[in-house]
Amino acid sequence: MPTRKLGNPMSFERLRLRSVSRSKTVAVDQMDNFSSLRTLHRISVNRLVRDLVSALFFSSPLLESLKLEKYTRIQHINIKASNSFKAFAVADCPNTASIAISAPNLESFRYRGALPLIQIKSCLRLVDVTLDLRNGFENNEFDCENGLDLLASLKDIEILTISGWFLTFLRYYAL
Repeated sequence: MPTRKLGNPMSFERLRLRSVSRSKTVAVDQMDNFSSLRTLHRISVNRLVRDLVSALFFSSPLLESLKLEKYTRIQHINIKASNSFKAFAVADCPNTASIAISAPNLESFRYRGALPLIQIKSCLRLVDVTLDLRNGFENNEFDCENGLDLLASLKDIEILTISGWFLTFLRYYAL
């Protein structure tokens, strides 16, 4: 496949990747220094090299915001972030089974889709969480204990927006 060059990565502060075609591949080895990147919004770019998000994330020490949207191949998201990382969003990624986040200065987390296993650790500044679970469980297996653990990890959140059916489900099964 032909390789698509992104230009001088040092100059990007915001990067939005959208609908990359089958015939083009963005090579991870060309992304070894996105030192200025602060915002990454990735939309439906399923043909990119599998480790692109990890490569961008770890080569971008100033990354403040990451949004993954309409990415059908992602199953597990595991983020261990630097102190600059403040906002993370996942929307309409139907095969996501688990999300693990460890980010000391994360302030905002937004999720929209079917309920995956969500683990939030070491997010001491997290104040705003939205869990839009409009797709229910879909194909994901879910243990009630995981839901209770999730709510316990959000006990100090200032703003929590969550689907009502989820709370009803936990109340029914926790009794």
